[in-house]
Amino acid sequence: MRNFKISIICWIAVLLVSSMSAVWIDNIEVELIQPNGTVINAFASGDNFFRRIHCENDFTMIQDPITGYWDWAQSVAGELISTGNSVHTTSPVSLGLIKGETISKEMYLDLRDEFEFNQDPHAAILPPRGHYPNFVIFVRFPS
Repeated sequence: MRNFKISIICWIAVLLVSSMSAVWIDNIEVELIQPNGTVINAFASGDNFFRRIHCENDFTMIQDPITGYWDWAQSVAGELISTGNSVHTTSPVSLGLIKGETISKEMYLDLRDEFEFNQDPHAAILPPRGHYPNFVIFVRFPS
């Protein structure tokens, strides 16, 4: 009876692990620090392929690659770019920005595909998705 219980627990663990995928997060508090020391309280939403940083009113922020400041972002051709207006000095409403700006679906899929392509091929024998017609696990327990 004990071996039966252990085998059931193992099967449940296998089923849980095999169904894992990216975890979506919503409104996780993050603290951003501007190069001048100003602290900005923001939120992160997304998964392990793409995360969007935004304020409590859902306006998107992005770190400017040149200045290092966190600026308000806008979507141009499906990509998020800096407006050049720092979060701590400018209101997104005064800039006419749209709430919830994010990357395009195509760009998200490209990021996901790039992530999966760059994974170590020896890390897993089976692909992360698909059908497994002959999937067998042998478990031996001491008597």
